[in-house]
Amino acid sequence: MTPCPVCQSENPEGSAFCSKCGSKMARVREHPVLIGQSTESTKPIKPAFQGAITVSAVMKIFAIAWIILGIYSVSKTHQSLVDNGASSGTISNAVLIEIAITALGAASFGFFACVLDLLMAIESNTSTDGARRRTL
Repeated sequence: MTPCPVCQSENPEGSAFCSKCGSKMARVREHPVLIGQSTESTKPIKPAFQGAITVSAVMKIFAIAWIILGIYSVSKTHQSLVDNGASSGTISNAVLIEIAITALGAASFGFFACVLDLLMAIESNTSTDGARRRTL
């Protein structure tokens, strides 16, 4: 039984209004809040890697630009060697070296961008006190 805040008459648990005076009953929380504990987040959780999204995006742009410049460089190298009458073996080796340099550069930019994305995903699923947050 719960007492009415106005007339103090006893009312059944969970009543919205007093059965005697009709005043609104105080709602009791099912899960009491401890002193000093907040019922809702008052400030947004900031990721530890603030600005990492920008860095990740820039690295991805560099990777794409590196690939485009690499393709351009490979075609220029190939054309230059053909114009100078180089043998097909020399052309193949030079083009393969250019392709390898392009692939390694793009992969390194892409790898570091993916690592930053992974760190941000981990950070967004962890609260500031290190406890894992539930996601629906």
